[in-house]
Amino acid sequence: MTSSPTISPPGPRRSLLRRGSGARGAASGLEGNALALMISTASTGLLGLVFWTVAARGFPAAEVGRASAVISSATMLASLATLSLGGMFERFLPLTGHRTRSLIVAGYTVTSIAAVLFGAGFLVLGSQSVLHGTAEHVMFPAFVVILTMFGLQDFVLTGLRGARWVAVKNVSYAVVKLAAVALLAASGSATAIVLGWMIPALVGLLVINAVLFTRGLRGITGEPDLPPVRELRVYFGVTYLTSAVATATPLLLPLIVIGLLGAEANAVFNLVWTLTSGCVLLVGATTGAFVVEAVRDRAALRSLIRRFVRILALVAAAGMAVLILAAPVYLEIVGPEYAEFGPALARVLALALPATAVLMLYNSLARVLGRLKMLVVVQLVTASLVIGLSFPAVHAWGMVGVGWSFLIGESVAALVASVPLYRMLRSLRTDS
Repeated sequence: MTSSPTISPPGPRRSLLRRGSGARGAASGLEGNALALMISTASTGLLGLVFWTVAARGFPAAEVGRASAVISSATMLASLATLSLGGMFERFLPLTGHRTRSLIVAGYTVTSIAAVLFGAGFLVLGSQSVLHGTAEHVMFPAFVVILTMFGLQDFVLTGLRGARWVAVKNVSYAVVKLAAVALLAASGSATAIVLGWMIPALVGLLVINAVLFTRGLRGITGEPDLPPVRELRVYFGVTYLTSAVATATPLLLPLIVIGLLGAEANAVFNLVWTLTSGCVLLVGATTGAFVVEAVRDRAALRSLIRRFVRILALVAAAGMAVLILAAPVYLEIVGPEYAEFGPALARVLALALPATAVLMLYNSLARVLGRLKMLVVVQLVTASLVIGLSFPAVHAWGMVGVGWSFLIGESVAALVASVPLYRMLRSLRTDS
């Protein structure tokens, strides 16, 4: 029996970006960077809800449902097109030295090509129920490219310990796209909603890259301190496979809803799913900061884990409160059809957040220690259960059935992950 592939964990590393000491240095650690990423996620999630609220009030429900399907499809294809380089940048960019600039450019180039291919493939295989009209078909691959590079940029900034710039970028983007959809409401078309989402992303991408390449990378020097190429290939292959499987769930669920229940039902589902995704992303926002800090300071790993667990627990509890208590009030404001069907779905999805937090802890620690093999199994369990159960669950219980399938999938996966997670934590206690 072969052993699980491992990446040799590094010891303490010097930051590639020059930082101050004292308060500024502390602010760039786990709590500081995690807080910046959570602020980014919470702000963009809240403003994203406002975006869809404005769209729901200013556009016909069918157009909102169609636009949400286009944006969801482009977003999930963009996640696939990043080729797991986001996780690679978080994990290894602090160790790339003078090759940092060239590796970032190479990452942008490769993922852009992948985005074009994924976008074109979607046009051939899966666009019939989502895209309407020649313009949307022509623009869709470009949408995937924009969102791919926009998302990868967050990982680049996080890997360079620039999480506060992630917050600035994403909050600014959320505000601008909100203004755009409000201005375009008179058109009443799904295309206007999609353009209000995509054009601000393109502008933000260009502005941040201009600053990054002219100023942000200027002081990075030193020799690369990367693991052997074989270990990097193993890490890349496993993380890409797990990322691809994880992407399947948010890509397919809106398509399942729109296919079985129609565009109007998908408008309601999209709003609740956006709120839930914001809570999940808020939990996940802390993982990048943990990975970067753990890679830099292996000696402090046990302390970092304790602090990370506290952060995960607090954020998951806050997310549950939002979905159970605040979501019904919000949906009542949006409209009667949203208030009728949305709260029950939100309550069921809230119950999955503790399991999601366990999965985030396992995923992050496995990436730091290089214990990657079981990640594939866990992701396959999650995606298979959530997607496979959604079809009969929707037929049996309607939209709420998607929530039950998500809860079951996340819970079973967390139980599976708890075994290797316990082994990793026990090995750290033994090694200390």
